[in-house]
Amino acid sequence: MQSIETIIIHPTSDGNHFASHVCQGICTECDGTYSIQFLKTKKWFDERRFRLSPGDQLTAPETNRNFTVTDVMFAAKRPKYVIVTARLNGSTPIIGESEMTGGLAS
Repeated sequence: MQSIETIIIHPTSDGNHFASHVCQGICTECDGTYSIQFLKTKKWFDERRFRLSPGDQLTAPETNRNFTVTDVMFAAKRPKYVIVTARLNGSTPIIGESEMTGGLAS
């Protein structure tokens, strides 16, 4: 079963895009490589005048995962959804969650 997640595309240091963009996407994992199909088309990205490129950073806040884009492609048939291949950078701590340390003194 595939679930739809919120994906945040972060600004890049090379000036490709200056603001974060939020898109819905379907994230699937196969042998440690992640494929993320954004539920936005190439036209949507073109209208906002930014392009995804390898090295861009993505975050999936609902699952606390960070990704780095390794490849960008477009679906062969319409709608031409944007599909990226990414590698997992790690997880971010959940806000408000703290590590339990300490205990009873002996």
